[in-house]
Amino acid sequence: MAEIQALQALPTTFGTIDIAVLVAFVAHHDPRGRRVKGVELSERQAQKLLAVASRSTMHKRLRSAQELGLLDVAEPSGTGTFGQTTGNSYRLGPTARRERGRWVSLGEKLFAAGGMFRALESSGALLYDALGRDGRWLTYALAASCPEDPVSPVEVFDAARGLLRSEQLVLSHLERLVDLGLATRSVSGPGDQPRYTAHELETLGQVAAEQGWESRYERLERHISNEQLGLTSITVQIRELPCCYCGRNGPSDTIEHVPPQHWTGTKKAGLLLPACIDCNQLDGPKIDKVPRLCIGRPAPQLVLGSRHDWEILTSLDDLNLLKSLETAFVPLIREYRDAMKTDNPERALQAAQSLAPIAEAVRQGVLEVVDAGSGEVHLVEVSGNFAVWLAHAVTATVPRAAILDPIVDDL
Repeated sequence: MAEIQALQALPTTFGTIDIAVLVAFVAHHDPRGRRVKGVELSERQAQKLLAVASRSTMHKRLRSAQELGLLDVAEPSGTGTFGQTTGNSYRLGPTARRERGRWVSLGEKLFAAGGMFRALESSGALLYDALGRDGRWLTYALAASCPEDPVSPVEVFDAARGLLRSEQLVLSHLERLVDLGLATRSVSGPGDQPRYTAHELETLGQVAAEQGWESRYERLERHISNEQLGLTSITVQIRELPCCYCGRNGPSDTIEHVPPQHWTGTKKAGLLLPACIDCNQLDGPKIDKVPRLCIGRPAPQLVLGSRHDWEILTSLDDLNLLKSLETAFVPLIREYRDAMKTDNPERALQAAQSLAPIAEAVRQGVLEVVDAGSGEVHLVEVSGNFAVWLAHAVTATVPRAAILDPIVDDL
């Protein structure tokens, strides 16, 4: 039987594979488990280490490790550069300290110079991204510890000491490694169980590059960066679009609010549109010419003077009702742009005032459609999908439209 040495010192006290990786990381970088500065595990490090996109999911896992006594809070949450919560930092807990030697041994196998996680750093792929979060990486680690001696699924399962659920699951993992080119399969004789030889760690990096796993790592990095900047998934999607004014290819540098923040008094009251930094900065002095807070946040309400329009619109589902109003929204945004470009902020204010109710509806998530004759009200749900759709509609139309002749101020 093969001597599987990779995780021979696996601790007897652990929660899940994910938690084992996190505790091993702390044990490797701080064997004594007592330092507070520079070596403890932060929530951001853990998020990247396990390729977990959700900050809340990562926090729950770390809380589980804390409840098991495997990690302790070394430093409580603080406030970062952009006002976001940075999250707790963790060090070894009392349970892990009792088996410190075993955790340090596991940490060396994973994080030392020749460890599995280091093998992927050059390609930019995370191990959990490459091999999955379900134990496939552990199967690979155990098989790779016997480069001269092929291993069977039973041997790998026994060596995992309870971290892998079943022999059948191990067999599935090993077959997947063969499909990826990370292992080879051999059979000793008729009726014998297949045996597997894992390739060297360098092969793992090559496969990661071929499979494009590093691009998923980049997306995770971008997701974390956006979260640190306070960007939601909606604003991230909108920033990928070209500038809504000049059409310069995306991703755009900034988010434009229409009406502007200066006129509403809040970042949360305008339609979100992509804008390059040049267009956004150019309009700033013109916006400042109009008194601040001149619009505020009106009721998210659309009043219809025609009963015919009312009957048509209220027969549509919410998203299609909103889309049917494109012929009103997009020209108003174009008029706002043209007024700004021709140095007529007062006319731009008129267009912004007409857009303000729908902008507030996007913020609140509901639009009231009112029949002027009967006073009847129809509530429309405004989802984030509409905000993204409207940004697409604006960027597909407004930048292509020539700026109108200078508008005569008739106020």
